[in-house]
Amino acid sequence: MPDARDAAPAEDAPPRYTCRPLPLARHLPGRTPRPRAPEAAPRGAAASFDPAAWWSCEDFLHGVDLWNRRFFWEAHEAWEAPWREAGRDTEVGRVLQGLILLAAAALKHELGAGGPARRLAVRGARLLREARAPRIGFDGPALASATRAWIEGARAAPPVLRLAAVERP
Repeated sequence: MPDARDAAPAEDAPPRYTCRPLPLARHLPGRTPRPRAPEAAPRGAAASFDPAAWWSCEDFLHGVDLWNRRFFWEAHEAWEAPWREAGRDTEVGRVLQGLILLAAAALKHELGAGGPARRLAVRGARLLREARAPRIGFDGPALASATRAWIEGARAAPPVLRLAAVERP
């Protein structure tokens, strides 16, 4: 069974953006039991997502921590609440949906489902490329391109999602 040791990023270790604990093991649908809700996406009240202050959304930041340690299913789950809060049909909502689709693509790739992984990556890349709204701390098109390269075998490991440094008020 894959565990947290398997989930270390292949590139130099990125910073952690939250203090939330990481799951003990990655969930791989069809191979591992589905985690209980507290381990999958620990959160208190509903996520509040302000695109002008993306660095203050714990669910968004925790999703980045999860992505960077190859907890792709868990990252997808963490980003769902901010996506709903931002509004599915808003520009920021489309950026978050692009991230969710890239996480689903990465998970499919790790499960050996190449065709679905490529299709999901193309959809996620399109959303990140076409978004005219704030980039919410990262270069979406570059992340999408690197993720697609990994899925297509042109890259040895998934990309690390590094967030821009911000001056917090």
